[in-house]
Amino acid sequence: MKKNKEFEFVFLPDKPEEKRFSSIDELRQWRKKENEYWQWLEKAPRNVRSSVQAIRNKIGKFFGPLDSLLSRNEDDIFVYAEQIQGQVNTFLYQNRMIYSYSAEAKFLKTLDDKIAAHAASALLGNQPPPDSEGSFEGAFLAYAFMHSYVKRSKAESLSVKEHLGEWQKLLDTSKDNFAAQKTEIGDLLQKYSQDFEEQKENSLQLREDGQKELDELFNRSKTELVNIENTYDEKLALQFSVKYWEDKGEQHKRLSIIFACMSVIVAVIVSVLFFVEIKNVVGVEQKILDLPVWKVSLVILTAVIGVWVLRILVRILLSHVHLTADATERRTMLMTYLALLREGHGPVDDQKELILQTLFRPSSTGIVKDDGMPSVMAKWINTVTN
Repeated sequence: MKKNKEFEFVFLPDKPEEKRFSSIDELRQWRKKENEYWQWLEKAPRNVRSSVQAIRNKIGKFFGPLDSLLSRNEDDIFVYAEQIQGQVNTFLYQNRMIYSYSAEAKFLKTLDDKIAAHAASALLGNQPPPDSEGSFEGAFLAYAFMHSYVKRSKAESLSVKEHLGEWQKLLDTSKDNFAAQKTEIGDLLQKYSQDFEEQKENSLQLREDGQKELDELFNRSKTELVNIENTYDEKLALQFSVKYWEDKGEQHKRLSIIFACMSVIVAVIVSVLFFVEIKNVVGVEQKILDLPVWKVSLVILTAVIGVWVLRILVRILLSHVHLTADATERRTMLMTYLALLREGHGPVDDQKELILQTLFRPSSTGIVKDDGMPSVMAKWINTVTN
């Protein structure tokens, strides 16, 4: 039997006559059995038709809402079950009803067909018609049975026996359902036990893997922190050097621009003086052999001094360009060295000493020491001035 645990239909709740249905199928089977019981009315004689019609009207008011409910689809049954249950119980609170398993039903089976319909009508609370054959006898037997003026033991015994049979069927069904549920629960427990063991093994494996990854992450983090600490210490130690070479580079860059401008200016001045001397002092159309010695000497002196001064400025310019590149190179080397320390790939102690010696070697200015005035010209000027 298919159980719908969400469905519940109750006749006369909290009463001794309470009957409870826990599934739609159970209610349908009960209704089918009750319908089969009342089939005996079809065989009743013609002279009791009035009582039969009264019975049909009474049980129709009871079974009509149930039949209407059970004719719906399952979803609608769940929706309207509470409403129909209220209608049925309202009828039962105000009227008596005969069920196939009741003592009244068993009593009616012992009566003759001629008076059984009248007795059933009286048991349902109807007044049998006085002009019908057997109506008085049927009503009398019904009232006597209701008030226990006749023996009820046989009918009640049959009713109890049928109840016991129904209960035994329910018990057997419950046992079968319990055994099936027990087997299902056992299978589920076994499955859950296996799943639990698998989950336990997976959890242990995940724990081991997680611990391993955590240890690796911790070691990497520790190594990285050590590298950061070393880099920080090295950066503090080299911070002044980096700043020094950065400022030094900027200083030489500015000076190289200044001396470049001065070289251009001196070159322009020397060119202008040389042109003016040739044009105004020497003369453009005169021959060199006809020129006085002092004019030739003046031109040569201007050219030598101008070239010498220009050469000095250019050498100083090139020296500052050289020192700018050297400062930039040293700063770049220091920053690269710090970056290598940050990544944990820094040099060992022996290599570190060699690198630091290279970084902090004395700088070459690039200025040539013999860039003074030519010795012959110096002697000549000295002779002339003395």
